[in-house]
Amino acid sequence: NGWLVPIKQKYVVVDDLDFSACRTLAKDLNEKDLEGVMMGGVVEDGMSEEERQEIIIKQERMLHAIAAPSVKEADGKSGLVFCVTVDHATRMAEILRRYPGTTAEVVHGKTPKDDRADTIKRFKEGKIQFLVGVGCFLEGFDAPNVQVIVMARPTKSLSVYIQMAGRLTRALAGLIEMCLSAEDRKLVIAASLKPFGTILDFVGN
Repeated sequence: NGWLVPIKQKYVVVDDLDFSACRTLAKDLNEKDLEGVMMGGVVEDGMSEEERQEIIIKQERMLHAIAAPSVKEADGKSGLVFCVTVDHATRMAEILRRYPGTTAEVVHGKTPKDDRADTIKRFKEGKIQFLVGVGCFLEGFDAPNVQVIVMARPTKSLSVYIQMAGRLTRALAGLIEMCLSAEDRKLVIAASLKPFGTILDFVGN
């Protein structure tokens, strides 16, 4: 009925992503298993320096395999990045910031309240391009400036998927409130600076 912005989805294949060994816990995929897959491995206690360096190299390769297409497809537009764990989100933001002209900040459950509010405010003002999070933006997060969703976490939960995708669908503020018909709303959205939103799905959601 023209209340929401249409979605375009792009499925991006990353050859090294393999979720076959991920266990299911409480009807969704185990976060620790997912972290290892999405980060290209996890550095653990007791590893030799050679093993540690090998994991770090794999992590860099995997994180860039998601960051590079995200930066290219966003092309300067505001985006939300959904990650698996705090470590995953922190590394992803760090990698995104390496790309020229790209800004990215992390928000998660342990982010101090004032810092969180300030980061989200700057994101909504367009001062931060990518807001990277772990389960923070699933419900009640209203940011009409979001034009790209980066799904860097798989889920078996339809409700979680809908919440992630839904962050993309709000029309720009003040755009459609005065329209009297669905057709008018659709025409106004199509002619706006946000005629559609893009989901980049790296994980087969």
